[in-house]
Amino acid sequence: MSIIDQLTIRPFTPEDLDSCLEIFDSNMPMDVLPNERGPFKEEVEQQQFDYFIVEDANGTAVACGGFHRPSATLCWGLVRRSHHRQYVGSFLLRERLLLLHEARGDVTVKLDTTQHARPFFERFGFITIREEMDHYGPGMHRFDMELKLDETCVNRLNSMLLG
Repeated sequence: MSIIDQLTIRPFTPEDLDSCLEIFDSNMPMDVLPNERGPFKEEVEQQQFDYFIVEDANGTAVACGGFHRPSATLCWGLVRRSHHRQYVGSFLLRERLLLLHEARGDVTVKLDTTQHARPFFERFGFITIREEMDHYGPGMHRFDMELKLDETCVNRLNSMLLG
């Protein structure tokens, strides 16, 4: 059985905040910077968007991520560092896109990310529409990306072999 078969996604609850902060901290400083922790905590705590938790078979939170429904913008997608390169991020992204499509229908999904995660999103069909060097900090560049989320994309997501 692959790790993907053991993952579940559910809505964030306030009791998940500490787990989300642990996941955030596990990604510093490669994927997120220390100065981003405060805004992350505040936005998640105030539930400013639809936010989700991915749990493994033991009920341990291994990833978190969400989206702003009105703007169809993905936000704060993070995978516990010990679970990188195990398809957990693919699962989280796929599930968020499917949930967003269910909520909004055909829509252009937006996100911003760093040069480190850009190739990951490109594998799902996201294209870069804007780049800004050193946006997040020295050596941390911002890439604004988009994906046309329609029935064709949803069918591709549903048929993906993630393991």
